[in-house]
Amino acid sequence: MTIGDKFETIFNSGYCFVFQNTAKHIDGDWDIRIIWEHKQEPGNRCIRSCKWEGFTNINDCLDDCLEYVKTLK
Repeated sequence: MTIGDKFETIFNSGYCFVFQNTAKHIDGDWDIRIIWEHKQEPGNRCIRSCKWEGFTNINDCLDDCLEYVKTLK
């Protein structure tokens, strides 16, 4: 499955997800990680997010999010 296919599956799930880069302080060093969050309107309340450390690449982040989406069905 390509990255585009993964994004399409997530977006077509009918749920609201936010993907973003964020700075994380891990083992004494700062690093940029990719995270996902499942949001609910109104108020943009976070329902669930990925592991706190996030991911070093978008492919792993999307795989984790897809596993979460499967649990929602």
